[in-house]
Amino acid sequence: MDKEITETLKTPNTLMVGVVTRGQGSRMMNLLRRRGAHYAVCTFAEGTVPGHILKMLQLAKTKKELVLAFINDEIEDNCYRGLSMDLKIEQPGHGVAFSIPLCGNPTAPEKTELSGALIIVDKGKGEDVLDVFDDLGLRGGTMLSAYGGASIAKILFDMPVQPEKEVVFLVTPSEKIKEMLTSLETELQMSEPNQGIAVTFAISRSIGLFTEAKKGS
Repeated sequence: MDKEITETLKTPNTLMVGVVTRGQGSRMMNLLRRRGAHYAVCTFAEGTVPGHILKMLQLAKTKKELVLAFINDEIEDNCYRGLSMDLKIEQPGHGVAFSIPLCGNPTAPEKTELSGALIIVDKGKGEDVLDVFDDLGLRGGTMLSAYGGASIAKILFDMPVQPEKEVVFLVTPSEKIKEMLTSLETELQMSEPNQGIAVTFAISRSIGLFTEAKKGS
């Protein structure tokens, strides 16, 4: 077990995202904190397994935990080293982790080998997003539940009504991003009002993915 504690005063410039099996989120969160992460949080999520037969058998979803941590380039190597040594995250089935450059360290998606996408839709439409990914041959989406904000018009009996949402994360080769956005528009009319939001971002480094994007490569 890693007992090393790292302190850093440098401002965070990277968001590290991890997706691990249920029960491992706290271990990853605590590891990153010990290695200098300024803030770390985790929540439940669902991973997806490709294949329509699995969907028919209700086996297409796997229980996951999503970890978000703010780090900087001073401790990034140390954090990835810990994930490799302590959580064996580069081995199949142990999870994935990747780095997203923040505003103070901007990187355009087309400048990196891998890019990420975050899609927010109404509850029940997350499966439609995953179907679009499946048709494009994109694998490994992660979905979690969320809530949208209530407008004044939707306040009933002095109680705000918060619409339920689904958030889908995906990591994909950067050259697939434009095709993915086009398909979301064609199949789900994402450019129409109230149909959802899609955001893409660069990924500067990763571990545990089928195609690794190493920093500086």
